[in-house]
Amino acid sequence: MMTDSDFPFQHGDMLYSAILGAFRASGTTFDQWYKANGVTQAQARNVTFGISQGPKSRQVLKAMILGAGPDVVKAGYLARLTRHVEALKELGALK
Repeated sequence: MMTDSDFPFQHGDMLYSAILGAFRASGTTFDQWYKANGVTQAQARNVTFGISQGPKSRQVLKAMILGAGPDVVKAGYLARLTRHVEALKELGALK
């Protein structure tokens, strides 16, 4: 069975937005997380957008998702993905 931390997130804006939203929902911020964890803003952003994908970057992304709350990140990501699919259907891009 797949756990939330094993969920196959696609790097990019939807993941970035879902992580930011999850931190806000928990009463903290992305800025507070990366500063407390010795990660620069650029590193954190590059990890979520897939610009950095090495072993350390994968560890940072996993820690970021765990810090934000994997269930909340997953829910936010899936909500954004669903809205995107619906918009594509409305445009006739998907049947």
